[in-house]
Amino acid sequence: MADQSQGKAMQVDPELVRQLAVLLDDTNLTEIEIQDGERRIRVARNITARNITVIIRRCRRPGRA
Repeated sequence: MADQSQGKAMQVDPELVRQLAVLLDDTNLTEIEIQDGERRIRVARNITARNITVIIRRCRRPGRA
């Protein structure tokens, strides 16, 4: 990402992003954002809802009609 106000590219710490991603997993959060002075980093996960279909089948016991 480029910083439009200064004309400089923002320096991103890949290890920090990895640590934030691990924190998301450990805490079951969907996003986390930190700010250090003018630098702000947001890490988010896309969660899609899934339709789950449960089929319950009754089994006949032996000896019953």
